[in-house]
Amino acid sequence: MYYKLILAILLIIAQIANAFADHTITIEEAVKIAVSNHPLISSSNAVIDEAKGGLLSAVSPESPQIAWEYEGVPSGSQLADYEERRLTLSQELEFPLKTYLRYSHSKTVLNRTIYEQSVIRLDLEAQVRELYIEAWEKSEIESILSQNFKAVSEYADNIQKAYELGEASLFDAQRAKVEAYSARQLSESAIVEKAVAMDNLIRFIGTEFDAFKLENPLENAAPYSADTVYPSEAGENPELKLAEYNSKIAGYEKHLTYLNWLPDLEISYFQQHLPVENDPDYWGMEFGINIPLWFWLGQRGEMKSSKARMRISEAEYHNLVIETANEYNTALGKLKILSKNYELSTDEILPLSRKTLELAKKSYSLGEASYLDVIEAQRNYLESRLDSIEIAADLYRSIIQLDRISGKSILNRP
Repeated sequence: MYYKLILAILLIIAQIANAFADHTITIEEAVKIAVSNHPLISSSNAVIDEAKGGLLSAVSPESPQIAWEYEGVPSGSQLADYEERRLTLSQELEFPLKTYLRYSHSKTVLNRTIYEQSVIRLDLEAQVRELYIEAWEKSEIESILSQNFKAVSEYADNIQKAYELGEASLFDAQRAKVEAYSARQLSESAIVEKAVAMDNLIRFIGTEFDAFKLENPLENAAPYSADTVYPSEAGENPELKLAEYNSKIAGYEKHLTYLNWLPDLEISYFQQHLPVENDPDYWGMEFGINIPLWFWLGQRGEMKSSKARMRISEAEYHNLVIETANEYNTALGKLKILSKNYELSTDEILPLSRKTLELAKKSYSLGEASYLDVIEAQRNYLESRLDSIEIAADLYRSIIQLDRISGKSILNRP
């Protein structure tokens, strides 16, 4: 009774494990999981909140000040009637144009911070896609090498049986065993590499599944073929956009430095008590202007530095435009070459190498070819399959690179 119960539980656990293993996660789903789970996204939201707080601090005026003054004279003195009491509430205000520019500067800093966090998301997405294609590539290679090991082992067994029947030479039998051992070694190494790549992907995206299947990302990437007309420019490159923000910020800083000569304002309300007056209690208001007396001695260096920083940021932006254009053009050329190679591999080379292997095996069984011909055909077919997977992975990596340069997200595609 207990044995049957334990057996039933084990069968249920095995079915659940198989169900998880059969679950397929697309590359888009992997990105969504990572975006919802990765700690970088949580920290990005905190950084944006910090920048919003900085915006409020930058435009907030100085805190108002309240002061109470008392000037007393000892009792019995002839001046006792001249004691004073004064309550003052004062507020300092900077020149409105300075406040406006400070707000514009802080707002641009906030916008840059928000955009920086979107760039972090793009980098995170690119990392997930790289890990996904790496795991997919290793999974496909492991599958191919496992199939190859099975086929080579079966063929080696057949050659051994033929040798025992006197239908094959000892050389062919020994050579077949060597090929089988080599195929086993490659297969076992591929199993470890696949496990490492899958574990890296699972840890990075934080999925709840311990095992799942991956799909070929190129199957749903219809726009990426050798005949596609690609844009000649990088589009909204994230680094260029950040450089634009830096240039604007440097401009605001320069203007703020030049506006330091403008006066600050002060307004205050006071209540005062003077016993010598007929009406000893009265109130009043005061207005003041504070002008920096030593402006040209203290600020000329800062003005010169801010102007230089603005020129530097502008030069860096224009230099980045050139570098980005070259980077995009190089990546675009690589993508077109890999697209041609991928089509040639899948449409021509792979089918031809498969037919060549089948023909070699058939010719060997008829005595029209040697076992070395079969081994060579088997290796060519194996290399063709592995090359096809490698080209597919490199092709998708070039797509990742182009998307990153152009600031495109896989989640925003129709």
